[in-house]
Amino acid sequence: MLEQKIGRCLISSEIAHHVNENKLDNNPENLEIKIKQSHVSYHLRQRGKIFLILKCPECKNIFEREKRNTHIKKNSRYTTCSRSCRGKFVRRIQLYGETEQTKKSIKENVIEEVRKFSDVPIAQLELEQVPTKHKILGSTPSRDKVKGL
Repeated sequence: MLEQKIGRCLISSEIAHHVNENKLDNNPENLEIKIKQSHVSYHLRQRGKIFLILKCPECKNIFEREKRNTHIKKNSRYTTCSRSCRGKFVRRIQLYGETEQTKKSIKENVIEEVRKFSDVPIAQLELEQVPTKHKILGSTPSRDKVKGL
C-alpha cells in the first residue's frame, strides 16, 4: 500500500511504520516511511528493558543489572556485583564446597524483576523519516535526523 502511495519500491534501509501501531490497518494515511534503525530503537524504548535487583552472594551488596547481563540469561547459578566478589565466592566454594550458607546466598541472589523505560516520554520520541529527495532518487539517506517528509 505504501509503495503505491509513494509510487516506488522501498529501499533496503526503509520500512513502513504504522502510525496507530495496528499492523492490520494498511490505510495509506496510517503508513509512513521510516529508517529501519531508528524504527527499531523507537519500539525498543517503548517496550522498556527488564532489570533484576540482586543481592551479591559474597558481600551482600544490593545492586541492579539488566536481565540479559545476568546468570539467568547466561546459564549460570548466580550473579555477583563485581569480578572481585565472583572470584572470592568461587574460591570459597572450591575450598569448602557448597555449604548451607553458600546455598542460601545463591537462593537469595535475585530479589526482584523490574521493567524500566527510557527517560524520554514515548510521545516525545521522534522517528527518523526519509528526506523527500531520497524518496525520489532512491539513494541512501544521510545519518542526520530529518523531522519532516
